Amino acid sequence: MKDKFSFRTISSDVIEYKELHNSLFVSASISNEWIRWYHKDIPDSLGLKTVTYGAYDGDILIGVWSVEPKLMNLEDKEIKVGRCFAVGIHKDYRRLGLFVSLSKFAIKEEIKRGEYDYILGFPQKGRSVIGGHLKAGWEHLQEIDIYSSSSFCANEQYSLSKIEIIKDFRDIKEPSKVNGSFIETPDYRNKRWLSHPDINYICLKRDNSYLVLKPYSNFCHIVDFNGNRKDVYFLLESAKVLAYRHGWDELNLWASENEFFMSEIIEAGYKKGAKHGLPISMISVNINKTSPLLLETCHIQMGVEEGY
Repeated sequence: MKDKFSFRTISSDVIEYKELHNSLFVSASISNEWIRWYHKDIPDSLGLKTVTYGAYDGDILIGVWSVEPKLMNLEDKEIKVGRCFAVGIHKDYRRLGLFVSLSKFAIKEEIKRGEYDYILGFPQKGRSVIGGHLKAGWEHLQEIDIYSSSSFCANEQYSLSKIEIIKDFRDIKEPSKVNGSFIETPDYRNKRWLSHPDINYICLKRDNSYLVLKPYSNFCHIVDFNGNRKDVYFLLESAKVLAYRHGWDELNLWASENEFFMSEIIEAGYKKGAKHGLPISMISVNINKTSPLLLETCHIQMGVEEGY
């Protein structure tokens, strides 16, 4: 295998990347605009860089592994972490150990780069890729369960007239940085939620608290929220009024047992389990650290591939 296959850093601009990505993740079908947005515009807003690694059979790209830069608040200290995404091997080259080999190569290169303390992954629970990650040296951190609500009505107490549509996240005073959460600037949120080339997220606010929803055909996923507890609760209730207006049969979101806003989620009527989604296994690999990442509290409001 050492003579036949090779691994190296690649540019996401190459046409082979888009072609392989779309063959691996058929439902995503990314565009060139998406590649620029996710691989360049979003990390640029943090002054950081997304890196992509490729596996090759000669000159043929047969595998990809990308790491997106993020900032995290850990015990009131800012650390740099990466988020592993868009990982896969071409269907004609599976069961050859290439998934593990590519992951080990990428981790070794990231240790050389020394950019991050940890790299994180968020595969859906039960997916075979989890085993491949563990073989490559990743560790299981915790489960992130999925919660949902399907009981909706036109509740005037949480009327949509009492919340606003966000047009610029710079209009919201920076919310407190929850321990175990990603640190995201207003410019970052503008890039991520308001500038997606293919998807229109619904971004709502009440005073200086916000909530972001990703609508699907018959349900909606809450991908992000933060701010004052009282107003976060109000927004979670208002989202149910919005669901009633749109005729969605479910609202869902991910939350671990140590979720900072768990009491607000439960009080607003969201219960564990969902028709449209699975729990997540949160995994990590050490880069600049020797001890595992430990999160006393956690607020990581993101989907499995929330960029799509």
